Amino acid sequence: MSAPSLPGELASAVADAEPVVYAVKIDAETLATMLTVRQLSELLSLGYQTALRLVRSGRIRSRKIGTHYLVPVSAYVEYQAGADDPSPDDDE
Repeated sequence: MSAPSLPGELASAVADAEPVVYAVKIDAETLATMLTVRQLSELLSLGYQTALRLVRSGRIRSRKIGTHYLVPVSAYVEYQAGADDPSPDDDE
């Protein structure tokens, strides 16, 4: 089974990404479709802390592995499709 095709800039970001090593078993196909918060922040042109708040608040789906969050590419695409305000609420 091959990984799903990705939009141009996203495919480039994933291809250029440094490998991330975790002590949790994640198959290569799943890992290839995940982004770190840093990658997410770069794709969204947001600061790291803002992207992290979006993830922690649940506005962008993620999977927590130890102290790190991994964001499925599909969650990024969904957020991009429905994002009208890229910054999280400051009322939290």
